[in-house]
Amino acid sequence: MKKVVWLVLVVLLVFSGTIQGFAEQEEVVRLAGDNRYQTAVAISEEGWTTSEVVVLARGDGYADALAGVPLAYAYDAPILLTQTNRLNPDTLKEMERLQASKVIILGGEGAVSTEVQELLKSEGFMTERISGSNRYTTATKIAYELQQFLGVEGFDSAVMVYGQNFPDALAVASHAARLEQPIFLTNGREIHPEVEVALEELSVEEMAIIGGETVISDDILRELDGNRVAGVNRYETALAVAEHFQATGEQVYIATGLNFADAVTGGVLAAKNRSSLLLVSNRAMPESVRSYIDHHGLNMVILGGENAVPDFVWQEDEYGTIRWDGGRDDVFMGTYTGDLREGIPHGYGEWIGDEEGRSYVGQWKEGVRHGEGLYTWPNGDCYDGEYYYDTFHGYGELSLASGYLYQGYWEDGKEHGQGTASMNGFLTYEGIWDKGNWNLPETIGDRQDPSPPGVVWTLDRYDWWHGENRIEMQMLDLVSGPEAWEIVQRANMYNEAPPSGKEYVLVKFGVYVESTEDGGPLEINFTNFDVVSSDGVLYNDWLSVAGLDPRLDTEIYPGGYHEGWVPFIVRENDHPVLAMDRGEGSEVWFDLRPRRVD
Repeated sequence: MKKVVWLVLVVLLVFSGTIQGFAEQEEVVRLAGDNRYQTAVAISEEGWTTSEVVVLARGDGYADALAGVPLAYAYDAPILLTQTNRLNPDTLKEMERLQASKVIILGGEGAVSTEVQELLKSEGFMTERISGSNRYTTATKIAYELQQFLGVEGFDSAVMVYGQNFPDALAVASHAARLEQPIFLTNGREIHPEVEVALEELSVEEMAIIGGETVISDDILRELDGNRVAGVNRYETALAVAEHFQATGEQVYIATGLNFADAVTGGVLAAKNRSSLLLVSNRAMPESVRSYIDHHGLNMVILGGENAVPDFVWQEDEYGTIRWDGGRDDVFMGTYTGDLREGIPHGYGEWIGDEEGRSYVGQWKEGVRHGEGLYTWPNGDCYDGEYYYDTFHGYGELSLASGYLYQGYWEDGKEHGQGTASMNGFLTYEGIWDKGNWNLPETIGDRQDPSPPGVVWTLDRYDWWHGENRIEMQMLDLVSGPEAWEIVQRANMYNEAPPSGKEYVLVKFGVYVESTEDGGPLEINFTNFDVVSSDGVLYNDWLSVAGLDPRLDTEIYPGGYHEGWVPFIVRENDHPVLAMDRGEGSEVWFDLRPRRVD
């Protein structure tokens, strides 16, 4: 009898602490939904009771929406987002709440499909699509539309941003909008011919170049006789933009600099309130940004949820080093350095345990791990991913010293959702997990469907000398070809090379003996295994390999564990399978050519 089990022991470190008192906190408005589409709706609800026009852009691309901010501001219309091939239902509901009659679609059919446009028409909306052959020409078309709507001959000033990435461009859209300036895009090395024509036809005289020389070259700066506005990074560039354009509003809009959607849809609202938009990371607010806000006495409006801009980013907490005890025993004592609130970890910080090798660096909330972080155990195991109140939750990667790696989603501390497991680079399982359980086929472990590395097998066996016994075994690693021959040579210089057309295959197994009928030791060695070729022929090469260390050739008492290599010789181009206890009720087959992780 055999059964599959999954053997991964994860020790969760739970911190506890007592919070005394309640700090007075600054009131901050947050506009957020569960995703970028809902956040765009929340921004629209904040800024518009009704709107005859709505501007619609794709939610997974920034370029069209960014260039469309000045146009949306001119129409006094919000920017809403949708999927390319499906009209987002929250977006449609918001259009209905606004009592909109017209939808301006930004971008071609590859951005917002014809199906979405036809659905809008069927819902009673008039539609207009503004698009070019690419993002550069689409931005140009938007500039012409802005000129026509404003009824002007041209623009004295305009803005040029990098069109291949969003960070430097995010903060300028609100300023360009309130100053009625179009936004043009460049690839950073040259100006698109259609953009050159538009700049001349629209009589643009002054150009603000947003971003440093690494994104927009000095050649373009000289060609346009522009004025560069830039900082050392995306956060400082946004601050430089705010200082350059001098908004007069009483608030400042704060968005993540790691994604574009919230900043783009919030740009119109910021323009409407004559305010700047600044960027932060999900770990900290730069001191220069905080100083700017404090100096100007601005109220903050946070765009996006806690995943985008966590509370601790904008809250003014302490920073320091404390001793922090998880409340269990000395193994969890350590030193914490980072953000503090009420004297406990809250924000971003690093905890180093007194036990060598135990540490955590990442986000904290109320004294526990919460957000993104990296936890390392003394034996080298580590988890790098998302936490929810000290529990693996969200996307994360668990890497064990044994070679096991899980990459995927978690819920309440267990693998849940899409995920991939591998062992020493070989794929074990890829698919959907349910609360730590995977969907292995029922035939797994048969000759036709051999087991990959990483699966732990519980085998109820019968041994001539020790009677009934139970073991757990797992294929840990596999080496073949020249690499295997190199290991064999290194083990003992007198080991023979494989015959012509054949190669060594070394398989490492881990074996745990749970019980034997007589309580004696169980002998485990190469005689327990058989290799069968892909055409169904048993390999019977007599094989002597000296010096392999560790080698699976030993006696194991109940409660004992041993891992070691078992050597085989097979044909070079064969896809053989390996059987443990072939012909017995405990028979299980292993794949000797398993798929590697991409």
